[in-house]
Amino acid sequence: GKVGILFRYKDINNHYGLLFDYSDKANNVKLYKKTEGSLNIVKAKFLDIVEATWYRYDIYLDYNNIRITVQMGEIRENKQIFNTSITGIQRGTIAL
Repeated sequence: GKVGILFRYKDINNHYGLLFDYSDKANNVKLYKKTEGSLNIVKAKFLDIVEATWYRYDIYLDYNNIRITVQMGEIRENKQIFNTSITGIQRGTIAL
């Protein structure tokens, strides 16, 4: 299955998102940008996510930079998963 968090959300065709795709065994976490209905993967990676386990994700937006961390592991350590520049969509809300 898939689940996601949307941010800088203007509408269904214009936003950024963090997508968790459990069917993708190579890159199950994807940072993407959707503009004018066209979806582009900004960054992707594999995280060892265990089903039925709670994780805390933090999304930091600073103008044209985004940093995403996740708490995981025995000591619930914050691990950075993405840190990159983003452009295009400057404002918006959040959505699930």
